[in-house]
Amino acid sequence: MDGNKTEVLSQVSTGNARESYPAKAGYYMDSEEQPSIIRPTYGYGHDCKATTSSATDAQTDEPESSELIKKLTPLIVETVRDVNLNIRSAVTKLLPPFTSTDKALLSDSSSGRRDKRKKPRKVSESCENITHSEVDDDADWKGASDSTKRCDNCKQGICRGCENLSSSEVEVLEMKGERILKFECPKCVRFNTHTLLQSTIEDKIKIIESKDEIIALLRLNIQKLENTVTQPSFSEVVQGQSHKALTKTGNIPSMIIKPKKNQSTDKTKQDLRININPSELKVGIRGARGTKNCGILIKCEKADDLEILRKDMTEKLKEYEIQINSLKKPRFKITGYKRQSEEVLDMKLIEKHIREQNQFIDKEDEFQ
Repeated sequence: MDGNKTEVLSQVSTGNARESYPAKAGYYMDSEEQPSIIRPTYGYGHDCKATTSSATDAQTDEPESSELIKKLTPLIVETVRDVNLNIRSAVTKLLPPFTSTDKALLSDSSSGRRDKRKKPRKVSESCENITHSEVDDDADWKGASDSTKRCDNCKQGICRGCENLSSSEVEVLEMKGERILKFECPKCVRFNTHTLLQSTIEDKIKIIESKDEIIALLRLNIQKLENTVTQPSFSEVVQGQSHKALTKTGNIPSMIIKPKKNQSTDKTKQDLRININPSELKVGIRGARGTKNCGILIKCEKADDLEILRKDMTEKLKEYEIQINSLKKPRFKITGYKRQSEEVLDMKLIEKHIREQNQFIDKEDEFQ
């Protein structure tokens, strides 16, 4: 029995039983002559305490200690393995995942062929894997590799790994001569895009303002055109739709302009064209024709337009007489009406038929 114990203890001391009895489990030898055994105590939430005993005491407890070692060894190994796995998983969650560059550096360091130009990059604390500012004059990391290039706009360092630059893009960035193709960092791209959009919006606003001015001018022209009378077209007359464009010919106001001296009608028209501008007065002229005594008859759309035109002519054309024609109610005589002796002539019925057949007669007009 002593020989078996000495063999087990010698394996622990020489390290041959390291896999079965890990060093973290708490088994060690003070010396070859007087070995000491750590006996862990049991308990939850307490530190493992150990008591030492000499080899002579161990000989008295030989059956108990050997059985205790056999029982505790698998438990200790399993506990240590679980602790290692928990620590590894916790560290993995805290650390960022390995990149291709990190794997290459680890492989180079393990093989002993680590290149000086492949040292890990020193990233500033403000780095968000977008751009880096800690670069030297050669657009390289300070004391690191040539994995960064400068932005053509802000001259800030651009990380090749973070920006996922392709080989063709790197070749363009490494060109020493003047380049037509420019490379910018994301910040500059966002700024230039914002500037471009802002300038585009300003141009569109100017175009809209110019269109508004054109619309305002068109509205003025439309107001002037509304003062003119649209005559019914030939197609409307053929289709029987001429009643939509009919105007009240009987109630159109008019006035006569006569010269105080004897002169030709052409001279009267010429004076009217030079001194009177209906578009400035915003009046609608229905028509004009010559009369006797070298006068001109002018018809307007509304009575208000006729009054505005009369005032302007009175101020500018003092060598002419201006007279407004008074409207007279039309008179007509019905003849050839035959009735029977018993039939009574109903004037209201006759008036109704006349109004239905003559739409230009207003309801305000009375029959006498």
